[in-house]
Amino acid sequence: MTLRRPRKPRDPLAQSIRFRVAAADRTTIEARAAAVGMGVSAYVRAAALNHPIRAIADQDAILDLTRFQADLGRLGGLLKLWLAERRGEGLPASQVDALYREIAQTVRKADAVMDRIA
Repeated sequence: MTLRRPRKPRDPLAQSIRFRVAAADRTTIEARAAAVGMGVSAYVRAAALNHPIRAIADQDAILDLTRFQADLGRLGGLLKLWLAERRGEGLPASQVDALYREIAQTVRKADAVMDRIA
């Protein structure tokens, strides 16, 4: 009995469609695709299939916000650890508690923004 190798799936983008546009339309399509950081083919495919076209800047902003949330989470964790082990050292506990609440509130706001844009 001979075992066969499983076949690799075909490339889902192996088919092409050709269509005609005016020179001005081509220039506009190419400019819009470049503005959002996409190739012309990907841009036209997304537009034709009514998929969201997200600019690279949007994706960069989401990544920056994600990093910001992570930094806030780490800061809150360190503050919580400090509160557990060295409460009252350095600053009055009331100021540290207020800072912790402010960090938690900022994290909630960042979560709300992420929910809206993601």
